[in-house]
Amino acid sequence: MNNYYNILGISPSAESEVIKAAYRALSKKYHPDVSSSEVSKVRMQEINVAYDTLSNKAKRKAYDDELASRGSFDFTQENKGQGTSFEFESDWLLATEYYPEIEAVLERLNKFSYDLGMTFKVYLLECKSFNEANSIASKMEDKFLRTYFGTHNQVQALARQVIVENRSEIAAELNQGVKVLGNSQGSLILRRAKEKYPDYFKEDKNTDSDIPALVTVLFIILCIFIAIACFM
Repeated sequence: MNNYYNILGISPSAESEVIKAAYRALSKKYHPDVSSSEVSKVRMQEINVAYDTLSNKAKRKAYDDELASRGSFDFTQENKGQGTSFEFESDWLLATEYYPEIEAVLERLNKFSYDLGMTFKVYLLECKSFNEANSIASKMEDKFLRTYFGTHNQVQALARQVIVENRSEIAAELNQGVKVLGNSQGSLILRRAKEKYPDYFKEDKNTDSDIPALVTVLFIILCIFIAIACFM
């Protein structure tokens, strides 16, 4: 079975308005009123089937449950689509000439998922919301984290941090932990990540351990100054 999200060129974490925007954009290219070729006809049929499912809340939930049972929503698979062609690339390149700052926003989203980056491009192009690129990207990023890393705030925060820092193996560990153990085991998942990747957390631990030592040194210096003052 074809992946409906791939057919629409969007991430599984896409909100309903993003799904609509992707459908409208693709319809403008493949609708029979625009193109009468057999390829366009088949493509439009696929798009309609995908949209019929993903635009319906109940159907989408059932579809997502089916994908989950087949091992989808796996972070390790998210960037397998790197290099996938974007159907509206020429439009995107033109948009970046007027809004060059959106390239940096896209670069950050691509670290999370190339599908998420494509979702961002489709939505901006269809809705012409270029001035709101940062807020739109932030919402997409938050939804992506909830989809792949659950609702535990600390797990989400760590996932965001390691993805941005290109430590995808730690992100994959968090993703698998949430999939298997669930949101309620966030503390256990975090502890296991720290045990498994001590090199990453070493700097933070050293920083924390330096704080009491610094306080002790400052206290000793303060005592010396007080003693000197008493003898003056």
